[in-house]
Amino acid sequence: QRPRVALLAERAAGWFVAALLVIAACTAVIWWQVNPAVWLTSTIAVLIVTCPCALAMATPVALTVSAGRFIGLGMLPLRMRALDALADSKLFVFDKTGTLTAGQPVLVSLVTTGTLDRNACLRHAAALSADSEHPLARSLKKLIPLPGISVEQLENMPGAGIRARIDAQEWRLGIPDFAGHVAAGEGDVGHIVERARQQGQTVSVLSGPRGVEAVMAFEDPLRPQVENMLRGLGETGVDQLAILSGDATTAVARLGARLGIADCHGAMSPQQKLAWTRKRQSRGVTVAMFGDGINDAPTLAAADVSVSFTGATDLANTSSDFLVLGNDINVLVQARRLARRTRRNIRQNLAWAASYNLIAVPFAAAGLIPPWGAAIGMSLSSLLVVMNALRLQRAA
Repeated sequence: QRPRVALLAERAAGWFVAALLVIAACTAVIWWQVNPAVWLTSTIAVLIVTCPCALAMATPVALTVSAGRFIGLGMLPLRMRALDALADSKLFVFDKTGTLTAGQPVLVSLVTTGTLDRNACLRHAAALSADSEHPLARSLKKLIPLPGISVEQLENMPGAGIRARIDAQEWRLGIPDFAGHVAAGEGDVGHIVERARQQGQTVSVLSGPRGVEAVMAFEDPLRPQVENMLRGLGETGVDQLAILSGDATTAVARLGARLGIADCHGAMSPQQKLAWTRKRQSRGVTVAMFGDGINDAPTLAAADVSVSFTGATDLANTSSDFLVLGNDINVLVQARRLARRTRRNIRQNLAWAASYNLIAVPFAAAGLIPPWGAAIGMSLSSLLVVMNALRLQRAA
């Protein structure tokens, strides 16, 4: 999958070949009438000098070198067609948990509100989380790797939580509205939820047949280099930043204020994230999305360019155009600069290939370039394209 400039060059190549055949035919006819002794050499010189080797190599060589450079930076390119969007986008959208934060939340508080004690609540929560890839679920599984509770009819509700049956009774684990139908600030449980959210914590509620059993609060540290990454994006021309998250609005706003991002949206479902993105695209905005969860997959697939970590969910990875191989989020800035350099390099190669042909064809048609000279010129032209592409291997 190639960027837009490569597709345009491919279309132009068809017209180029047709034009050079016409030029070669005209050269043969004219020289046959003027000087039959040189019609063949002049025609051959035209065909050789206009061999579209440089034009054909201009894009694939640059993309191949660029792909290797991307991997050297720590980013795996899956769809190079997104190169233009990575270079152009002025709006970057981020998920919160696992993207801007480290994705390794720690349970800092568990308040029991029902009949179960703390250990029993943890065991039930870990059992419900057994098949989930969500960062909060991974945190619970680390605490209780073997909960010893049988779960049936487990259902993952993207953007909400998990629903299953334990001992033929329904249990839920997830956001307060889903798990316990709890509104922040209403009732004892609501006040616990609100207090945790005011501290910037992510809240998960465990509920069973008798109602809410526990309110768990998690803290997820900020991912290293996030501030540097955001500052670097600004230096490359990105002037709009946004956070789309399923976490509570207060927690998202708190993180946005810390990072200087004003456009923050919390408590968003996957459908709402997708609708937000498509609304911007309908206005002609090129959207770049960086996410890691199942909830982000629809938006990652719809964005003009999407990025996730290799440690993200499988669905997020398959929906992304680029994968960050490590945990250094700052590689996004380097990748954007490389995308811009690659596109500029491709344009330089195409411009040289076109200019060379425009300059050389009249001389070859006039009989001033012999076939062996045309072969040398064509080879040097191709060599120049390759050498220019190899410049991408150097650091920016």
